Amino acid sequence: MVETKEDINLKLSGMTCANCALKIENKLGSLEGVKNAVV
Repeated sequence: MVETKEDINLKLSGMTCANCALKIENKLGSLEGVKNAVV
């Protein structure tokens, strides 16, 4: 099986603290197929 790498950039607004970013980062990182998520 050949793995392909794809970068996706999303513009997010409304985050008011580092905890918000951490929650989004953790949720994205838990999705199937996501190897790395940085917010």
